[in-house]
Amino acid sequence: MLRLGSRSAAPVTWLIGFLLLGGTAARAVEPVQVTVEGRVEASSEELAGARDRAVEAAIVEAVVGVARELVGRPLLEPDVELLREALAPRAPALILTYRIEPGGALRPVPGEPELFQYVVRVTAAVDAAQLRRELDRVAFLGGGGGQPSVLVLVRGGSGGRRGRPDVRLEPLERSIRQDLRRHEFVVLDPGVLPGPDPEERSALELARTAGADVAVDVDVTLRRTGIGRRIVGVVAEVTARAIRVQDGFELARVQLDTPAYHTDPDEATMRALDAVQEPLAQNLRVQLERNWGVLASERGPLSLIVRGVTGFSQVIAVWNLLSSGREVEGVELRALAPGRAEFSLREAPSSGVLQARLARAELPGFRLEPLAIAADRLELAVRALPGDGSSVGLPRP
Repeated sequence: MLRLGSRSAAPVTWLIGFLLLGGTAARAVEPVQVTVEGRVEASSEELAGARDRAVEAAIVEAVVGVARELVGRPLLEPDVELLREALAPRAPALILTYRIEPGGALRPVPGEPELFQYVVRVTAAVDAAQLRRELDRVAFLGGGGGQPSVLVLVRGGSGGRRGRPDVRLEPLERSIRQDLRRHEFVVLDPGVLPGPDPEERSALELARTAGADVAVDVDVTLRRTGIGRRIVGVVAEVTARAIRVQDGFELARVQLDTPAYHTDPDEATMRALDAVQEPLAQNLRVQLERNWGVLASERGPLSLIVRGVTGFSQVIAVWNLLSSGREVEGVELRALAPGRAEFSLREAPSSGVLQARLARAELPGFRLEPLAIAADRLELAVRALPGDGSSVGLPRP
């Protein structure tokens, strides 16, 4: 029995510090060198190949670690696992060179007398440019064009504000998020938003703050029933709504009741929640894909306004960024004034998806910060990065 790269195996430990050859990893286009530990667990019969498998595990973790920096936003653990699953098959091809550091160790596994843990340290150079293209392909850098950006919130009880979330519902929320991301939706995380505690705001409020196109609001009620004296029944009553943020239009609605029975009430509850995961995620996503596709086909041109412009180089950088995207066509500079540039995009992804992409974009000496969003209009502001010394070409009014 051999275990690696799974949550049951010992975690891969990151050593302190990235050695970045081209600035921070989030903006790297040159190779990025990292040192990681790969660990695998193996029985005594499998020790012969444990070293090679530990190296393979370390290579995957090197790629995943650099990828997390390139994504440029905090990721929940389920998203990290999904990222690892997507990149693992391609990880060896994304490594330019690697070396195995001295000091590999074979250790007993506490509480598992028949298992050993092989630990190896590997220093690897990751092809950051190719990895960025791979992230774009698997939709971790902004999604797949026509799909909207989505914020998912799952809570128990009823009503728009439902107090603190129930930890038992976390697998259900994770299932919805993973299904949407697999189908190239841009899934935003409410836990990293600024402002008041997310637990005190509704899904629609959080989605507006995040600039998402769609708020997915899932309400779960756990109702207990009984069969005889010993068997406990729990029914998970779930209502999920996907709401278009710009106007509150309901894009999808799913209502499911799933019962489960057991002598242990907690086990009955988990079985009921497990049973509802797959049908809820799939039904919600199918409705959302269909209805969003119909509405997206009716969209007209998108207007993009960039404020705080201080130089022609910034205008050209935004122009080049827009023109390089495969989802954007017909880029035109409609107006240029002191401190302001306005672009017209004949074809583009939704304003929410485009905002997410532009806010994470690599730009020389500055970044774009979202200001306002609507279905046909997007406003962003130029924010200089520390140490930027760009010359002024457009005087401020």
